[in-house]
Amino acid sequence: MRDAHFGEAVLGSAHIGGTLELDNSTVSRRLYMDKLQVDSSLFMRSGEFEEVVLGSAHIGSIFTLYDSRVTKELHMDKLRVDSSLSMRKAKLADVNLTSVHVGGQLQMHEAGFGNLQCYNLAVDQDALLHNSHFTGKIDCPFSKFRNLYFDNSIFDDDVNLTSGQIGGELQFGSPGRDSAHWNPGKSLILRNARAETIPMLTDAWPARVDLNGFSYRTLRDDSPLSHKQTIRSAPMLVWKAKIVLAATLRAACTGFPEPGIRRRRQGHPLRRAGTRTK
Repeated sequence: MRDAHFGEAVLGSAHIGGTLELDNSTVSRRLYMDKLQVDSSLFMRSGEFEEVVLGSAHIGSIFTLYDSRVTKELHMDKLRVDSSLSMRKAKLADVNLTSVHVGGQLQMHEAGFGNLQCYNLAVDQDALLHNSHFTGKIDCPFSKFRNLYFDNSIFDDDVNLTSGQIGGELQFGSPGRDSAHWNPGKSLILRNARAETIPMLTDAWPARVDLNGFSYRTLRDDSPLSHKQTIRSAPMLVWKAKIVLAATLRAACTGFPEPGIRRRRQGHPLRRAGTRTK
């Protein structure tokens, strides 16, 4: 159904044995695909839609809205996508990703969004939210990601990741280049969340952060200076940076924890005063 034009289209509870293609299509009112079953991929590239309903649908491979526009709400609550879900270069109003499961990547880069509701979202691979503009609130409590990238994106409202789990890296971008841009009156909420690796204290951190109950394991060293050091001197610099970051954030945000790795283990360069680094 490429290049199709509809006033309203209803595919609720339909079963498509192969691929469903709606590329370059226009639906001027509602595209209703609640409980749709597609055995292969769903392509909706470069389309124009008013409202899209995909609640409780199952896509057996890739689902892409690349370069499409949805002027009202995109409902995808309880959607299951076995491979990647792409909204790259799309222009979307409000998006509902509540209880969605994505088996591959979640690609939301180089795009524009209004409000993003993603309670209990689960992404098995990376969530790419870089180089995008979010004009509304991002509300993703209890969500799970492998890596979560916010590089070079603009956030006009709060970003809520309460009780979220990031199995790998949370990244805001390196200082001076590709950094996330935050509305100074809004907050990044990481209350009771957990991440394996977080950024250093750079200008990419927002001015307001809620870190009560937040835990992490290691700190990423984004400073240009660190990349110029020799292997011999790098461990001392990294550990000093960790201590400075923890102290600074702990002073600014009640409840900020120490890094998960013990500082005084055997062989640690700062285990006692006067110890030389070999």
